[in-house]
Amino acid sequence: MPKSSRSASRSSKSSKNAAKVTRSLPVSSAESVVSPSQKMSFGQLVMMVAAFVIVNAVVLYAANILAPNQIVLGNHLVSPSVGVVMVSVVLSFVIVGSLPLLESVVDLFKLKLKDSHMILFYFVVNTLAVWLLSRFAEMLGFGISSWVVAICLGFVLNLVQGVVIKSLTATMAKA
Repeated sequence: MPKSSRSASRSSKSSKNAAKVTRSLPVSSAESVVSPSQKMSFGQLVMMVAAFVIVNAVVLYAANILAPNQIVLGNHLVSPSVGVVMVSVVLSFVIVGSLPLLESVVDLFKLKLKDSHMILFYFVVNTLAVWLLSRFAEMLGFGISSWVVAICLGFVLNLVQGVVIKSLTATMAKA
């Protein structure tokens, strides 16, 4: 084998190895906690549920204060405070519970999802969960006036949960 072809083959092997190393490094310094490319531990899921319960309760209560004709907490069976707690707990479990489902679909079809895909996925899950939970207003004490309110509330929840996820990511990266 000529000397130039040996060095060319070494060069191509080293560039392939460099490409493998580059692909294994995180895309950003604050890689998302909810990235489907990495499996989440039970502790991370519990931490997400706890953070989402608090954040969802604050957002739902604030939405009720700001738009009481559009978002109703409580009814003749459930007080407003119990209603906001029940809805935020169920909403948090639905949102965090959808993550393992997404991970299995990504693994099954070998998909590569970006952060924008994750944002869209969580927006759809938030909106559908808010709308579905409002259909059980009698049991949960949470009602909305229309599907437009579900979309707006899903958008606001998505923004606030995104901030929580980024802060959790930063906290876990330091630990």
